[in-house]
Amino acid sequence: MWYPSDDEEEEKTNTVTISKTTNIIEFNASHCATKLTETCRMTITVEEKIYKHDKGEPHVYYIDYSYEFIEKNGKIKKSKSRYKHPSSPFYKFQDAEFHFNGEIVYKNEMIEKMVKYLLMPMDELEKYSGTTCPKDYKKQIIRSIALFWS
Repeated sequence: MWYPSDDEEEEKTNTVTISKTTNIIEFNASHCATKLTETCRMTITVEEKIYKHDKGEPHVYYIDYSYEFIEKNGKIKKSKSRYKHPSSPFYKFQDAEFHFNGEIVYKNEMIEKMVKYLLMPMDELEKYSGTTCPKDYKKQIIRSIALFWS
């Protein structure tokens, strides 16, 4: 995915950043029961932007994902096919290579709630995730957002 990265790029794309939030999640278990040999440390950055050139000034979320895969010994693993790691939220996800770096999605009530839960601390999310482990819940949110890309 392509994302503007500085003020100059914002001018070119006619967008205005409304907010920017970053969260780090560590995925190290499948279904929160089976421990894996590595941890996927995922940094999620969400920028809410407005397109100035559109009369309705639609709000969009630019969601950026970056990763580190950490072995049990603490060594960071290098990999070109990062979404193929079992600890990745995109492991065995169809077309993962197209969604692995992030998404641009239009803001609406449903997406807004998904982003809120995605950025929510695990202990707070546990109150809303029912019988699903909060990390698995976030993994499903990440996969769901991929289905709404613009």
